[in-house]
Amino acid sequence: MTQEARVSQAEYQLLRPLSEAEYAALKASIAERGVLVPVELDEKGKVLDGHHRLRICREIGLKDYPTIIRPGFSEPEKRAHILTLNADRRQLTVEDRRKLVAELRAEGKSLRAIAEAVRVHV
Repeated sequence: MTQEARVSQAEYQLLRPLSEAEYAALKASIAERGVLVPVELDEKGKVLDGHHRLRICREIGLKDYPTIIRPGFSEPEKRAHILTLNADRRQLTVEDRRKLVAELRAEGKSLRAIAEAVRVHV
């Protein structure tokens, strides 16, 4: 079975989609160099991280790309993992960071844990 057949989409797309310019830049990078950051999946094949990368791979016909399986995470652990990864990589706006903080607070995270996840000082 190909990776494309195993992977199901978007339940865990927690942050805003990339802008058109961000998406175009990522697509150009993947077309030139391939996928450099693996698509992360849970044990059921649901995408935790890499929704845009996966979409681009499908658009350009790239069937061989790196993946990582993250088994055993609870739903709150999946969400925290996803939000932390994206806080590290994305150029988040102030509003994006506010939303992220609110979501993590709603999940019962401490201010210290949130600060570490979104890379800010409290």
